[in-house]
Amino acid sequence: MTDIYDTTPSGEPVSNLSHADKPQGSAHHATGMEDSVARPNRSGRAVILGGGRLGEWALRHIRPDDLLIATDRGALFAVQHGLRPRMSLGDFDSITPAELAEVEAGSEAVNACDPVWKDLTDAEMAFEYALSQGVQEILMLGVTGTRLDHTLANLHLLAAAEQHGVQAVIIDPHNEIRLATSRQPLTIVPSGYRYVSLLPLTWQVTGITLAGFLYPLEDAVLTLGMTRGISNELIADRGTIELKSGQLLVIQSRD
Repeated sequence: MTDIYDTTPSGEPVSNLSHADKPQGSAHHATGMEDSVARPNRSGRAVILGGGRLGEWALRHIRPDDLLIATDRGALFAVQHGLRPRMSLGDFDSITPAELAEVEAGSEAVNACDPVWKDLTDAEMAFEYALSQGVQEILMLGVTGTRLDHTLANLHLLAAAEQHGVQAVIIDPHNEIRLATSRQPLTIVPSGYRYVSLLPLTWQVTGITLAGFLYPLEDAVLTLGMTRGISNELIADRGTIELKSGQLLVIQSRD
């Protein structure tokens, strides 16, 4: 595969692919990028495997026709479980050189970047790459964990997806997280989760109306810092969440 190089102001090599072709991460080693960028995704869904909490549970959510994008330890997890990412990217600062070689051998393309000379997190680089491929849905796995700052930043990617008209969801072993907006009602099903919590992502969320829930709401208002939306439960086969303005994190969870 061909390597593509340029340099940063400090002399570190970076990929010379255009903004439209690559995530903005100041990459310094990109292999196989040409074919990966050119090929469309037939399923319309990208799955991002991050470097956070992953396990056998994650494999159940991946379909054969998904556009698989993996970062850092998520890429290692993928190749060690027989998956072949379309793109593996990031600074790979949590795996060894031998493990990186394993990732390179098991991925269609690799875009490695310097851990200092980059503006985006690995997860956002993967997110930007997914958008560049024209997908309609993004499923993010392994993007929560012990780093609360990274977890919160990844939750904000749900809002970024909404801005691009793309449906996005985050799943970990205990939670499934979506964004509700005024664009259209959000329908959810139990899917093995007991609780449903509603948290404002904007300063104020207005016109919140719930159907199919134990604790109903009608034309309610939630503001940042309010806990009124915590630990609701579905009492029907499906629940509907409507709102008039703002953005609401919808977190389905189990203990």
